[in-house]
Amino acid sequence: MEIKEKNLWGRNQGNLRGYGQKDAGGRRSLRGQSLLDYVIIVGVALVIALVALGLLGFWPTVTLDFQTRQAITYWQDQARPITVDAVYNPSTGRVEFALQTQIDEPITLTQLSVDGMPLSLFAYDANPGHVGAGVCNQAACRLIPCTCAISLPPRSIVRVVSEPVSDIVQCGGAKTGLLRPLTLSYVMPVDVSTTLNESGPLNLNIVCPSG
Repeated sequence: MEIKEKNLWGRNQGNLRGYGQKDAGGRRSLRGQSLLDYVIIVGVALVIALVALGLLGFWPTVTLDFQTRQAITYWQDQARPITVDAVYNPSTGRVEFALQTQIDEPITLTQLSVDGMPLSLFAYDANPGHVGAGVCNQAACRLIPCTCAISLPPRSIVRVVSEPVSDIVQCGGAKTGLLRPLTLSYVMPVDVSTTLNESGPLNLNIVCPSG
């Protein structure tokens, strides 16, 4: 009597056809191995490309651009209670600041420091190459810290200009701007004897005009 071999795979046998099968020469299929080799080759190529970009200085540029965008977003939109926009004027060697209060109370700015250096401030003058009257008690604050008195009305923009800072803000070679630590010291009407500070988690982006 003929004994038939029992099908241990059952109905799934058809789905497994071709898996590990041998060809006419007795060799197993290399389809899966070829796919694995392809993935490895692509991965190695990507690693080489990333290393090459790093050697060419690509990633530092991307990082700088990302940091600059973050700094602009923070200081122009998110900083409290004062948002700041800053542009370097190469013809005067000064930084022009646009200060805007984001609260419903007036603020008196008593000091503005860039890179840890207090700066004397002047009223903004739209005439090229000109600055307005000083709003601090001396014309230069970098050697001897001075006190300023800049009134910032609620929800308003006040423009001021710094003393010459060409040695601090060096825009040569900068593509978009320079990131510098900023500290604002101010007092509130409820307690003018207490000085508050705003510095934020990000540096201020000082725009460097092209050309």
